[in-house]
Amino acid sequence: MKVEQLILQYLFLNKSVSLENIGTFYLSVNTVITSDNDDELNIPEGSITFDFNPKIAADEGFINFIVEKTRKIKSLAASDLESYTILGKQFLNIGKPFIIKGLGAVLKNQSDEYIFNQSQFISAKVEISPAVNLEKDISAEKINFSSVKKKKSSKWNIFFFILIILVLCLATLFTVHYFISRSNNEELKRDINLKQTEPAIIDSIPAKVDSSKLSTPDSLKI
Repeated sequence: MKVEQLILQYLFLNKSVSLENIGTFYLSVNTVITSDNDDELNIPEGSITFDFNPKIAADEGFINFIVEKTRKIKSLAASDLESYTILGKQFLNIGKPFIIKGLGAVLKNQSDEYIFNQSQFISAKVEISPAVNLEKDISAEKINFSSVKKKKSSKWNIFFFILIILVLCLATLFTVHYFISRSNNEELKRDINLKQTEPAIIDSIPAKVDSSKLSTPDSLKI
């Protein structure tokens, strides 16, 4: 069972239900609700009032009600409710009514406040959920929201991060290889130069002369 189908049921049982960052709906105590079938509940016109509150938190009682009816874990139920209200706010931000099946519609006025209109929609049977309608309208107008692109953008961010790391590693390896090669080349040149200069140094050193082997001129002998 979807979140929108549970809103009216919870409102009937508890006389109020809140949607996060939107506001609270109140049902008159003496209201008599009739039913055409198991899925359609008819509420008399004027029996629902709405209190706009952009700072209101999620309704814990309604989350527990979703858990009870859907058998989902609480975190998943809270996520479903959050997604529903986010889609509703996106619908309002593009100037469309946020239709809640069985209740009516939330509208956004020129003062950027949300107002509730029950009489215009209370007798209509909504066969397609407002969440589905919203997704179709958004795709038709090519409007992108960060909540829709979050998973895709996060994957691309991880990909670019890994790519940058690989580029940095390759650049580091190339730099190290360059300096090592340069150092080896310089050492090789020094060795070659030393080998080329050693014979010249040896040849330039005068040999020691053995004085005993020098002959004395005959003219000096007595």
